[in-house]
Amino acid sequence: RNNLKIKENKSIEKIKEQAVSDSMFARLIDYKCRNVLREKYRLGLHKQNLNELTVPTKTDYTRCEKLTEQIASKALTLIRNTNNVLPLQENDKVVFLALGDCDTAITTLNDATISRISEANKIVLNLNAFQTPGRLKNYGVTPQSQDLIKQIVAFNPNTILVIYGSPYSLKYFQEDKKKGSFSQLPAAIVMAYQNLPEVHRIVPDALYGKTSFEGILPVSVDRYNVGASEKANKAKKVDPYAMVKRMDMKAECFKKIDSIALI
Repeated sequence: RNNLKIKENKSIEKIKEQAVSDSMFARLIDYKCRNVLREKYRLGLHKQNLNELTVPTKTDYTRCEKLTEQIASKALTLIRNTNNVLPLQENDKVVFLALGDCDTAITTLNDATISRISEANKIVLNLNAFQTPGRLKNYGVTPQSQDLIKQIVAFNPNTILVIYGSPYSLKYFQEDKKKGSFSQLPAAIVMAYQNLPEVHRIVPDALYGKTSFEGILPVSVDRYNVGASEKANKAKKVDPYAMVKRMDMKAECFKKIDSIALI
């Protein structure tokens, strides 16, 4: 009880009574407590006095967000890049649309949406395929989202699909008429994996070639093999200190280091 910081109450009394009358239950409690003590010892917590819980500061949250961005940037995977549609160029007229589980998602290809995409030479579809208990079977990819993507690709083949969800959702994006899937896939498919604000922030840099796609597919999904990845050319003007700035560090300091190391 002392190690678990549990206060005396009726529940504890009931557990104690059960342990006295049931030897199997008592051994189970001992086993669970040993696991807690073993973990505390492994972490060195037996050497510290943890009377108060340390509340994470704003700085802690900021560091966590920056770390998440860094990990997400390394994980971004380019699955398909037909005719080098990526990276996006500065003179490209690009329309970004959201699909799936988010407040700004489009649900139909109405006149307003058609008017928007008619002016673009490239379209980026952000598919928020976040898994919820009711969407475990289709990995967050609904038939409605599939139909919308098919319509948009038919309207403009230079469509880039960014999937914020499970890599297993790729099973719904295969060029196979027999399976009733896509007769024409999006020109580019990017796996972003997590539907998090930090991930959404770093994706545009990769799409515009400011950062590289360094990730590989972690699993095999039908025709997509584990380890699959494509490369996109980097933009001509790339800030080599983009990641440094994103981590809230001073680029000037690194420029001085590079000026010495690269002599």
